[in-house]
Order: sequence, then C-alpha cells, then structure tokens
Amino acid sequence: MQQELFAGAVEVKDDPRLILEKFGLSKALRILAWVSWFLQNAHHPSTKIKAPLTSTEISDQEVYLIKRAQKQGMIDTKFEDDKAQLNLVPNSEEVIVCKGRIQGEYPIFIPDSSLIAEKLVEQAHKITLHGGLTLTMAKIRERFWIPRLCKLMKRVLKC
Repeated sequence: MQQELFAGAVEVKDDPRLILEKFGLSKALRILAWVSWFLQNAHHPSTKIKAPLTSTEISDQEVYLIKRAQKQGMIDTKFEDDKAQLNLVPNSEEVIVCKGRIQGEYPIFIPDSSLIAEKLVEQAHKITLHGGLTLTMAKIRERFWIPRLCKLMKRVLKC
C-alpha cells in the first residue's frame, strides 16, 4: 500500500499582530491587557484579579509591543545604520532609546517597518485632529523616534 502526504506552507501570524491589524492602538492595548489578565487568572486562580484595568497594565502592554517591534526591527538591514547614527542603547527596562544631543530626553526607538509605527502615526494624526504632517510628527516625537518618519506618514496617511 502506498500513501501520499501533501504539505503546504501556511502563514502563521501571532496574536498581538492580528489584534494590531484589526484595531487601533489604544483598543489593541486594552485587549492585550485583558488577555494578560485572563492568562494571569487562569494560571493562578487563587489570586484572581477583579479590579478594573489600570494605566500601568496598559502601559506594560505598550512596552511589550515596543520590545517586540524592536526585536523584529533588529533583523532589518537598516538597523545597524540607525544604531550608529542615532546612538541606540537599551534603558533600564531593556527598551531601546535614542541617546541624542539633549541630556535627559531619550525618545523610544520604533523601527519604521513595524506595524506599531503605523498605528502610532494613525493615533497621533487623530489626536492632533488631522493637523497635517508637521503637527503629527511633533506629536509622535514627544515620546518616540521613528526613522524615516515623513516617508512612513506619507504612506500611512496617503498624503
């Protein structure tokens, strides 16, 4: 008896990426915080969390997404150039920041090829009430540094 086995390549997407693709950044962060709660309660039923979400839990999910984006961005060929040019170093939370010219102000590095960079552009554009490229860029650069931001914004906002 002869048997044949066929295998096909199946694209596998991770859950945070699926959530980010489907929802805006703030909603995706809340969903990920609820998932984190569920997993915590499932693994440790004796210490169940029952209070509403806190801003700390949501910011923890933001840091998680940023670290994932940075880890994936390190594979990119442009990363080494960005690292040398922007003086990228990890901070105390192991998040890569840009040590620029201003002492004490270290924006968080976000690779321009990441999905979270696109979501940050969309969110900043809405927060600034569709204020245009320069206002949106200024809003993003309050906390983050995305290389080639103008090019990314033109692609995301279709300007």
